[in-house]
Amino acid sequence: MSPTCSGNSCDEPGLGIAISSLHACMYTMLQEADVICCTCVGAGDIRLAKIRFSIILIDESTQVEWLINRVTVM
Repeated sequence: MSPTCSGNSCDEPGLGIAISSLHACMYTMLQEADVICCTCVGAGDIRLAKIRFSIILIDESTQVEWLINRVTVM
């Protein structure tokens, strides 16, 4: 039987700590990155929500609907 997770709780000892550690590591890597590339839709990912950027470049933005561009940078 494999462990299952629901929210922040897991039925396998240590698995919750490992998941929290992985999330903290990903967040640190994103904060320290010089460049982050993603799609306009991907920019709305929860992992990027708390990170502030000094410059945003939207490549080929004329191919994306106006609203998607605006939601991404909010």
